[in-house]
Amino acid sequence: MSVDSIRESRVVSPVRGVRRRWQIGVRRVPARMVAVIQRRGDAPGGLLLEALRAHGFRINTVRPDLGEPLPDPASILLAVALGSDGRAGEVARTWSDAQLDWLREADRVGTSVLGIGSGAHALAVALGGGSEPAVRPQRGWIKVASSVPRWIVPGPWLVWREDAVSPPRDARVLADGALGPEAFTLHGHLGVQFHPEVTPAIVRDWVVRGDEPVLDSQGILEATWRDHLAAAAGTRQLAAGFLRSLATSPL
Repeated sequence: MSVDSIRESRVVSPVRGVRRRWQIGVRRVPARMVAVIQRRGDAPGGLLLEALRAHGFRINTVRPDLGEPLPDPASILLAVALGSDGRAGEVARTWSDAQLDWLREADRVGTSVLGIGSGAHALAVALGGGSEPAVRPQRGWIKVASSVPRWIVPGPWLVWREDAVSPPRDARVLADGALGPEAFTLHGHLGVQFHPEVTPAIVRDWVVRGDEPVLDSQGILEATWRDHLAAAAGTRQLAAGFLRSLATSPL
């Protein structure tokens, strides 16, 4: 699938036949441009950005935590909203009202958003869903029950959260875990509560250099070295499936 096919094809959302369209003549979008919203230094795009580059996309990383302004949503093809820490019940609130409004504007103009971790929570809140404390914190590698295994494999996936996401009412849940929804789609957007972007180095930073002690830190690191190649393959499949979903009929 070419990038041009995404930009020019009519996109049919998996939710209620909502139609979207990348129109070069309507929106003057630089070819292959993706804005990555990174909100902390130790949470980069990692494997996910490698997967997008493999599909021919150019990456523009924006750091609002360093005062960098977000781009006009109409000037980009795709936005990736990465995660950031927050206490239980406050993950989505680490996103300012202006940043939530930016996600709503992206939805309005037809720019798809891939939300990761708290980025998925922010996407859910911006589109009418919610975020609340989970029954227990969850950090480590998990498997999910996926309704679209050719897009979202069962795992292994890394989770690193204290909150549970509540997808918007009209969203389609694509994967569930022990603590609730792990992935959802709406209007051509995708939110995943797990972290397809992590590399062994990123996980090590979170475990060893994080602000709070992590239970079973040694077990998480051992599982990371054991499972990271399978996880990387899952990330590549997720990226390819998401891009394919923007250019094809509903799943």
